[in-house]
Amino acid sequence: MASSSTRRSVWIFARPLSASTLFPSFTWTSHGRLPLCHWGVLVSPLENHGLRDVMLTGSVQSQEDPVLGTMWELHRIERTVHTVHRIRPFKLSTLRVQWAMFWPEWIGMTSLNDQEIQTGGIFLWVLTFV
Repeated sequence: MASSSTRRSVWIFARPLSASTLFPSFTWTSHGRLPLCHWGVLVSPLENHGLRDVMLTGSVQSQEDPVLGTMWELHRIERTVHTVHRIRPFKLSTLRVQWAMFWPEWIGMTSLNDQEIQTGGIFLWVLTFV
């Protein structure tokens, strides 16, 4: 259950796999196909169009390095072992450095806070393997 009435926008971000820079043809293979990309989920207090404007223009009038929200990224530790990293705050500077080439897709809105998302995500992940 959501404990807050604050609604935030939810985005899927995808970028080419790091190995694709060694094999340029692989970059085009992964373009727009989430299974062949590194991906993350961004939950942002900025509304859909507001965040899109920041991503396109690279700035916000009142802030030099604005906080875009909280990012959860899936990372592979070993060949078959994955973990989730939470980046909070996820800033415009982080987007520019770590997500220089990416495809954002707006998913919708949520009233869940970060802890509820973290706990719910772990719970859903455990259920898929029980």
